[in-house]
Amino acid sequence: MRKLPLVVLLAALAVPPALADWDEAREKRDAAERKAQAAESARKKAEMDRIRSDTELKAARAYLGPAAEGKSDAEARRLYAEKMAVIQRAGKGDAAAKAQLQGLNPEQQAQMDAAMKGMTGKSLTEFNSMSDAEMKAYQRDMEKKYGK
Repeated sequence: MRKLPLVVLLAALAVPPALADWDEAREKRDAAERKAQAAESARKKAEMDRIRSDTELKAARAYLGPAAEGKSDAEARRLYAEKMAVIQRAGKGDAAAKAQLQGLNPEQQAQMDAAMKGMTGKSLTEFNSMSDAEMKAYQRDMEKKYGK
């Protein structure tokens, strides 16, 4: 028990030399530098975001062409997003999206399906939903039936 007060006394005497090295003015300068660097970094990021946004809008307007003329920036972005969503759905095999890309309304799509079914026995929608293997098998059947 006698050693405990001695250890506490030695620990208390060791603290002042550690604090003697501390420079309050330097700490304030360093903190100000860090704050200035963070502000500069945020400014640069905001500028890059603005440039990227402007470039994306310009590309969207170029892609949409006349459909984007006279539209606000927000409306042009919305039209572009809608167009890209249709393209993505069409790429996943959505027949309605493919018809929309071709500029066909549902009635025209039905007429095209009926005409194709009359000629080949399968509608465009069926052709669009076929896998590669099914398409090759169908092609072989047609070649056997009608020749090359």
